[in-house]
Amino acid sequence: MLEGYGRGEAPDKAACFQLEQKLLSYAEDADCRGLVERDPESGTYFRKWSRERKEPPVQWLDQYNDDCFWQELIIRMAERDFKSMEAVEKSTEEASPAKEKPRRLMELEKQYEEAFVANGLDNLVLRNQAAEGMN
Repeated sequence: MLEGYGRGEAPDKAACFQLEQKLLSYAEDADCRGLVERDPESGTYFRKWSRERKEPPVQWLDQYNDDCFWQELIIRMAERDFKSMEAVEKSTEEASPAKEKPRRLMELEKQYEEAFVANGLDNLVLRNQAAEGMN
């Protein structure tokens, strides 16, 4: 999470970056020297692994990232579809009460989760509005 957009450069991330550096400094003691490198000039530690590595910390991070990706995708697509459905209902005066939103969002999320578990991204299609024209 710290490395997403700036390694400790943001003032609000500085304390977390310092903690990460402290933990990474113990890599050799934890028999993880192959997962961490130290920049000789700055003394900064950084991870040196890719998805191909099979050490448990790498697998844990990959699983966490995968879980975040799928959960965010499901939530955002359900919210997008709910807003579209809501707009159509308002235009036809068939609007559902606001109290129905959580239930309907959960239904949409469940549909997306089932589709992604079954097919991954294979059936996901993104349309290019410029190529297709505005619809």
